[in-house]
Amino acid sequence: MGMVRELTVDGQSTSEAACRFAVMSATVRKWLERYQAESDAVLADASSRPHTSPRVLDPAKALLIVKLRQRSQPRIDVQRPCLA
Repeated sequence: MGMVRELTVDGQSTSEAACRFAVMSATVRKWLERYQAESDAVLADASSRPHTSPRVLDPAKALLIVKLRQRSQPRIDVQRPCLA
């Protein structure tokens, strides 16, 4: 919100705002356009988590993979930490 306020209220240029907030001028323009189209609500933090995960494994396959990995890895019996 600070960047957009500086652009709209303080009259700062996009290149000045980009320098101050360490982003590209295109990013400043994108946020300003979003603000002008949708107001303050669009500037709130939002999750970047995808809505769907098309490549997710079903739980049975994931469990099988874990078991196979555990079976194929050699077991290391650590009794004391290594001293360097």
